[in-house]
Amino acid sequence: MMQRAFRRAGWPLAYSQGYHPHPQMSFALALPVGAEAQADLMQVELTGEPDLNMLKDKLAAAMPPGFAVSGLCPMQDKAVLTTMVTACDWIFSFPADCEGEVRTFASFLEASESLPAVKQSGKKPGKIVDVRPGMTIGPVTTENGICRLPMRLRASQEDYVQPALVMSLAPESLQQSVWQLRRGTMYTTRDGEICPLIKIFEVTVS
Repeated sequence: MMQRAFRRAGWPLAYSQGYHPHPQMSFALALPVGAEAQADLMQVELTGEPDLNMLKDKLAAAMPPGFAVSGLCPMQDKAVLTTMVTACDWIFSFPADCEGEVRTFASFLEASESLPAVKQSGKKPGKIVDVRPGMTIGPVTTENGICRLPMRLRASQEDYVQPALVMSLAPESLQQSVWQLRRGTMYTTRDGEICPLIKIFEVTVS
């Protein structure tokens, strides 16, 4: 979709070299199948030096319904988004009639000192990992028929707490309910402090 948007905007992407050239573009972190992204970040390499304000307007006009370009900014030399993400905000949404179970589940997670879960990696046997150190649970809220459970989960390359691992600890009734997942702000660690990843770049278009 993004490749086509850039093509419609009339600004060519840079391509890799070799037998099978592909566009030089990547997202900061893969999005689970079926999940929404509220503040996704993408890194692209373009040919030439575009006017970012003009390119933003052209991209906005080329996006399909449901997608929007919130801003463009230049990247620092050799910065690679995929290696910089250390945490993400997530919102797990459930039907309002699940509120009691969601609150019980949130209390269970918060009160637990460790939370072993089985992490799969391709066809290899699952590995048991403790997801509790990489999890911060927010307050449960219910509004307009939706019960929301916010969390901040660790997302570094060495220690990525997948939302699916969290849901594997939920009661079967919650797992089988019609629940949704949305990813919000992505964070990085700089000078020992966690901060929104986008903040470390000079935003020229907003």
